[in-house]
Amino acid sequence: MNTQLTKAPADRGGRGTAGASGPGVKAAATRLAWLLPATMLSVSVADIALYEVAGVLDPDVTGWAGAGAAQIIGANAVYLSLAAMALLVLVKLTRTPARWFAVLATIGVVASLALPISAGLGEGTAAVPAPGLTTVIALSAMHLVSYAIAVPMFLRLGPTKRG
Repeated sequence: MNTQLTKAPADRGGRGTAGASGPGVKAAATRLAWLLPATMLSVSVADIALYEVAGVLDPDVTGWAGAGAAQIIGANAVYLSLAAMALLVLVKLTRTPARWFAVLATIGVVASLALPISAGLGEGTAAVPAPGLTTVIALSAMHLVSYAIAVPMFLRLGPTKRG
């Protein structure tokens, strides 16, 4: 008798469901429960350190009203939470969540660079003046540092294998 016909799709090498072929969304969420705060802490510390060092080199960076430690921590919390939710969806829907997460994160960081660049071009609110070039460079570097820390943490420690 052909045992291939009696096995579940995931056992035959088919796609199956996330629960049948890998950690599943529940296990992925459990792993992200500790990984997300650790990533938020790591990224926020690195970004604030970069922000402060840039402020020592050019006081206009820390003097600009559009950024500060609270904004850095808040933005990291929001965007890393969105990244974790995206990873959960990718674990559920794809065979290779790590690859798709890396693609999505790369697109996200490139798109996020529009924020400091557009602020530097004066596209912010009237209440906050446009930042100088050094501030734009520092803010852009913070986006890249966030990517450089968060993506490897999610990919190496996160739920990125299906089975």
